[in-house]
Amino acid sequence: MRDPAGEFEDTPLLCTDMSATATQIIEWFVPRWNIEVTFEELRAHLSVETQRQWSDRAIGRSTLVSSVCFHW
Repeated sequence: MRDPAGEFEDTPLLCTDMSATATQIIEWFVPRWNIEVTFEELRAHLSVETQRQWSDRAIGRSTLVSSVCFHW
C-alpha cells in the first residue's frame, strides 16, 4: 500500500493464498489492524508480554484483566 501524500512509508501486504486478489488481501488486513494496534498498546503501556506467572491459567486471567482495565 502507498500513501499518495507521501506521509507514511509503503506497507507491503503479503498472503500465502495465491488465488487471493489485491482487494481481498486489503479487506482481510483492515479488520486485523485494530487488533494489532490494541496488542501494541497493551505491550507499550501495560507490559503484557513481561508477565511472570508460572501457569497458563494465571497468565490468561491477568492478561484479560489488564486489557479490560486498559480499554475501560
